[in-house]
Amino acid sequence: MSESASGQVGIVPFYSTANDLNTLLSVSNNTNRYKAIRVSVRESKNSVLTLNRHIYLSPNDTWTAGLTLLNGLPTLVTNDNSCMPFSATDNFPGIVPLSENAIEAEEGGDIPIEELIQRMKTGLIEIYDLGDLTEYQNYIDPQENTLDCDLIKLAWAEGGIWALDPSDGISQPSGGLSVSASLIHVENGFSVNVDTTLFEDFYPSNSSVHGTQEQDIPDLSSAQTSSMLIHQGQATLSEWTTGFEAVGALLNQFSVSSDFVVDPAIAGEMEWILSFPTKRYHVQSDTVIAPFSNIHSNGDDICAVEFNYAGRIFSNSALFGRDGLSINPPLVNEGSPPPPPLGLICEAINIVTVFPLDSPTVGIQPGPILSDGPISALLAGEKEGMAKVSFPEFTSVSNGTPSIQFTGLPILGFSVQKYQNANAQPGLLAAYATAIKHRSKRLIEFLN
Repeated sequence: MSESASGQVGIVPFYSTANDLNTLLSVSNNTNRYKAIRVSVRESKNSVLTLNRHIYLSPNDTWTAGLTLLNGLPTLVTNDNSCMPFSATDNFPGIVPLSENAIEAEEGGDIPIEELIQRMKTGLIEIYDLGDLTEYQNYIDPQENTLDCDLIKLAWAEGGIWALDPSDGISQPSGGLSVSASLIHVENGFSVNVDTTLFEDFYPSNSSVHGTQEQDIPDLSSAQTSSMLIHQGQATLSEWTTGFEAVGALLNQFSVSSDFVVDPAIAGEMEWILSFPTKRYHVQSDTVIAPFSNIHSNGDDICAVEFNYAGRIFSNSALFGRDGLSINPPLVNEGSPPPPPLGLICEAINIVTVFPLDSPTVGIQPGPILSDGPISALLAGEKEGMAKVSFPEFTSVSNGTPSIQFTGLPILGFSVQKYQNANAQPGLLAAYATAIKHRSKRLIEFLN
């Protein structure tokens, strides 16, 4: 992973267009080279690709866009001058709705349109460096020394140079991209930054990835099959069969934790994003690939964590008060009526909230901050503390000697904490929100 806040590939682990939220995305080319990049948007349940666009950047160019609900459909909107040659319509070139058809095409069946839209309201975003334009002089405006989008479109038109060979005049990706994102609620007056992850040396050597927009690749399976990370001050190199396993090794965590404040006196609300960017690649074949091979199932869903009521919220979670003492809810007495269902962590993007034990609103329900769809809930014995989730039953082992065992799951995420102050000034209601990357712990063991 990148230590310099720039790289060849970036992941925004969560976006939202629900609850009147907008997501602002910004991608910068921090080099003196002309670049082709790809922006891929994936929905929240199975990370199905719902939008894919090529963007062409001049040196030191920044492209910005927003994801919002437009006519009831999650939509990418941009008025940026950077070149996005493939538009939904000529009349509205900067407006591109996400495609619910992509989900039906991949999964089959007759999925209700309401469910499709709900899945697309939240998700994740991937940004890929597709390479440098080595013959950039063929595509620039000589007056402005920036890319001329009309010339880019001609290269993709029937008989054009890229229509015949997309790799013509494109070098392998060299990196230098930076990515930022934020969640904005205009009416409630708050904005939070989303922590992004960038990868350097992502692709195998001599990669050529500037293909047509209709292609599903590059994706996270396009990575080289070795990964290097710093663990306990030591450089750790691991070899894998697939590129997505190598990415997963970099993202693997044994446990994640986050603070929460849910005190009604300050209208405290907390939601926690648990994002599994590589899950789709592990579970989409008949043979589920580790570490997701030790999973729970819920109908057709493959779940990372299952909630239960054998004295804990789910088997590998814990809640602690400010004094460090456990604040898990009390045991369910034999013969007592079971609590309402709290849910499962089954999707590529999961949202977990925390409710006080005496909360009148408990169970699977729409989230108060980030989603208007069902989210999972933890019950806390106090109104503030720390929530922690561990994944001890999930392991993956690298190839070669020595082989390395990673215990945990490849996960990204953060929590959003929201408060209100009704006494900021007479007649003024002040809203505050902050996003904090979750704390994490690795467990890596050398086997031989």
